[in-house]
Amino acid sequence: MCPALGRTLRARAQVVQAGRRQAVCRCELTVLDGEGAETVCAVAQGTAMTLNGPAGGGGAEA
Repeated sequence: MCPALGRTLRARAQVVQAGRRQAVCRCELTVLDGEGAETVCAVAQGTAMTLNGPAGGGGAEA
């Protein structure tokens, strides 16, 4: 990757895959120079998971 040198830093994110309790997301950072040319300077990908359980409870049924 390269340093983020330019006029504008832009982040674009998308959900790659989403399920009931977790989602995989990807983000790409680009930098725009004075002429408007974009260069990728960083990428990230991660998994997000819900922390809340079902409404009205926080564990398994007895």
